[in-house]
Amino acid sequence: MYRRSIHCRYCGASGHNRNGCPKLKEYIKNNPNSYSAQNEKARLERGKHRKCSYCNTEGHNRKTCSHIMSDMIVVADINQDYRRKFYRNIVKDKGIAPGALVSVDNTSGYDNHGFYHYDLKDKMALVIDISFEDVRSPNKESGSQVVKIQFLDVYDYGGKRLAENYLHVPNWFILGKEAPTERWYRNTVGFKVVSPGHYDLDDEEAWVKDKEVVQRICAEYGNHLDINYAVEHLKK
Repeated sequence: MYRRSIHCRYCGASGHNRNGCPKLKEYIKNNPNSYSAQNEKARLERGKHRKCSYCNTEGHNRKTCSHIMSDMIVVADINQDYRRKFYRNIVKDKGIAPGALVSVDNTSGYDNHGFYHYDLKDKMALVIDISFEDVRSPNKESGSQVVKIQFLDVYDYGGKRLAENYLHVPNWFILGKEAPTERWYRNTVGFKVVSPGHYDLDDEEAWVKDKEVVQRICAEYGNHLDINYAVEHLKK
């Protein structure tokens, strides 16, 4: 891919711009009352009052924000713990894996032709897939919806296709914690494992430490305030 080289408007050399020009800096140092020196002073003063779009504080921009890297380290630690517990607590211990038979309570979903089915209470379903690449924390769903199921006795009106949906697996259930008591919180597990399935990851550690998912999480929240709020909420 072609990349245009940078040329300095002050000295004409390539590899840097005017703001980073060593000759201009040397000239300003030797001539503090010159027009160039005054112009540089005004530019630096303006920079002190600009706000970072990531952390909303003055004095720097998003490219130089120290919070971005520190947030990614925190998110990486949280996500690695979450992924380990999802795989060990949910997939291995509970047997929620492809081939598992589950009884689903109080849910609904679309079938393959777009028809929506209500009141699928106490319906039997088969776990047909887990989107491991989408297992992540922090997330905005108060749980994971990566376990894909196919109901055994719900059909559409034309093609006799089985309805499919995703199980909502609460975060507290994944992490092995007690169910929260707040009324507003979705504190129930809306399914029961009737017959467990089995699945082995090819490389658990590589999946747990995947850096790409950390970047996706940070991009989803977009700024330091929202990520910090999500992290603090997980501690409760």
